[in-house]
Amino acid sequence: MAILIFSNSLDTHADVVEARLRGMGVETIRFNTDRFITDQIELVFRNSGDEDGINLKGRWYPFAEIVSVLYRRPRHPEVKIEESYQKKFAETETEEFIRQIHLYLKEAFWVSKYEALEAARRKLPQLKVAQACGFKIPKTLATNSPKEVRLFFSECERIIY
Repeated sequence: MAILIFSNSLDTHADVVEARLRGMGVETIRFNTDRFITDQIELVFRNSGDEDGINLKGRWYPFAEIVSVLYRRPRHPEVKIEESYQKKFAETETEEFIRQIHLYLKEAFWVSKYEALEAARRKLPQLKVAQACGFKIPKTLATNSPKEVRLFFSECERIIY
């Protein structure tokens, strides 16, 4: 049994949690998403019935052994490609591949749940839910229209971005 720490290489909070867990004799797997490519972390998903898992620095961790996931501040992977189109393509594909881990490890106990964090990033649906719960919501505008921003500013006199 192991705990997957899904974070980034600069997360000192995750460093402390990892050290504490190891001190308690808990096996941890540290997956720094920003170093996914540079640390040559291998994710293996098959549909052939073979064991799926993570190869981290030469050590194999089957997904079946992961009982819990600390999901904390993942970052974009470092992609060392010069050409901008190829770099963007590699970044997008890599990020999507990493994002799918939450779907694959549904049986594990997640802190925090991926879906909850994704929902928390979506401000417009949050406003709608808050309003439905009876919270007083300030006058709000979300737009890419300079004309609408000017009009909004003239109506409000002060705005917060």
